[in-house]
Amino acid sequence: MSSQVIGYYRCSDILFNALPDGSREAEALSGALSERALIHPDHPLHKKGVNGINTFLGKFADGKLRYLFSSAQVEYLRYWLHAMNIADLIPLPSSESMFLASEVDAEPTIHTNMKSLRNAMKKIKKINSKLEGADTSLTSRRDTFERVRKLWDAQAGVFLALDFELWTGDHTQNTITEMGYSSVRWEDRQEKVERGHFTVEEHRFYRNGQYNVPERRENYNPWFGQSVELTKAELKAKVSDLISGMRIHGPVFLVFHDTRGDIRTLNGLSAPIETAVYELPNLIPAEGIFILDTQILFGGLTGRSKEQVGLGTVCNQLGIQTEFLHNAGNDAEYTLQALREMASGESWGIQAARRWPSSSSATGGVEQNVPYDSVTGALDDSP
Repeated sequence: MSSQVIGYYRCSDILFNALPDGSREAEALSGALSERALIHPDHPLHKKGVNGINTFLGKFADGKLRYLFSSAQVEYLRYWLHAMNIADLIPLPSSESMFLASEVDAEPTIHTNMKSLRNAMKKIKKINSKLEGADTSLTSRRDTFERVRKLWDAQAGVFLALDFELWTGDHTQNTITEMGYSSVRWEDRQEKVERGHFTVEEHRFYRNGQYNVPERRENYNPWFGQSVELTKAELKAKVSDLISGMRIHGPVFLVFHDTRGDIRTLNGLSAPIETAVYELPNLIPAEGIFILDTQILFGGLTGRSKEQVGLGTVCNQLGIQTEFLHNAGNDAEYTLQALREMASGESWGIQAARRWPSSSSATGGVEQNVPYDSVTGALDDSP
């Protein structure tokens, strides 16, 4: 393997390398870059005499850390997979997704076992999470905003907004009362929209109304469709089939307003999101599952790096009329509308100046008088 290093790639940009989903090449590359494979002494990137696998720890301009592979490693791995007849020659990731040595501070790292690698990744996650509370997170949010605009303009894959309502009387947060979704994809540059709202038969008598969470499961907007009651088992199958079925159209972008609770619920339903990633690749991906948060996009648009903002506030600020929020079907639809409103518009700076001309600062930030509690994100979401 050549020792010359001309650049570095993130693992996500190598994996989502315009390879057909389920192809021999995609499976070979995914397997070769798995944690268990990387740490194995017979791995092609294992260096003789070195107990472990060599990667690079890159520090980016925003202070965040990320494990990287050198372009030399990528070159060698693709030729090895081909020479061993494991896969046809896999194309290199585009040069647009490669970071030059001048763009990232990269140091060689060695991990001797899986525990070491996992602990190191956890440590990096904690460091990056702390940076989310710093001003650098605004740069990250605005970068995400522009990448989503690029994906929307390319009409890439499917944007699928999901929302769940849970019974507040169950403090384990496992009792699902409703699920809603709204999706958009394109055929011949025409939007194809699909929506749905489902209630859970076994939980029909569990009613909300406490902890400021209203009971709205009967208030699904008839303009969006009709509610359907499912058993718990049927809902679990529906969610799995919905996400898996969308993948035939290309990359799936799961859209949430504040991802934390919904991702936890999806994991509880054993939804097929094991390979989902939060970081968007530089190029338009051919496949994969990616997670988007309209709360983060709105923060990038308005110049807010930390505050949590309710869906009602976001829609109000974007000029989207809402009715009966806290119904899972309605919330999924309004979340997708919010994404569309931001992603189909101009760049964040031009869009912010157009929406709030009296609030735009010379530095490109937006200082708004937004009617919400900056600590809790609470808003009067009643119709």
